[in-house]
Amino acid sequence: LEEQGAEISSALDVVSDPTLGRELVVVQEVEEGEELIKVPPEMCIPADDPSDDPDGEDVRLALAVLRVWDDEFWQAYRAVWPSESVLQQILPVHWPESRFQEFPKMPRLQAQVASRRQLLSEVAEKKNLDIERLTFAFDLVSTRAVGASIDACALIPGVDLANHSPKANTDLSVAGTPG
Repeated sequence: LEEQGAEISSALDVVSDPTLGRELVVVQEVEEGEELIKVPPEMCIPADDPSDDPDGEDVRLALAVLRVWDDEFWQAYRAVWPSESVLQQILPVHWPESRFQEFPKMPRLQAQVASRRQLLSEVAEKKNLDIERLTFAFDLVSTRAVGASIDACALIPGVDLANHSPKANTDLSVAGTPG
């Protein structure tokens, strides 16, 4: 990242968690408001403009991921993404119907997943895309995307490792235009 112009505080480290995979964590005291990581806008993959495609921000970002998929510039970033097989195990969009029975306190989960599967299928058909590749891009968005506001989500190398905690204790500030 630093070779591409990112600035990373020595207070940060990447650790491995058996459940969440790799995480970006703070390993020493930091001052409130201290900038810990700064990534140039050109190192971000932003969601497509909503006026270009009204299918939802997460789907627009998955489409943006597909557009840069084979670009050599993103090769190092792609190399650290979670594998398709890992994502298929943990994300409900891939679960068989029987697995939803394990979550009786989430009665709408199965309907939400069915809706998402239908949307991805429709987008793949409308845009003549391979459904498996679109779904993998969507999986990456589901697990890696960060957002600064409504209609402002992106994949941001390095920062995407900081989005795992259920108890967020940091702020994301965006300056510049991604892409």
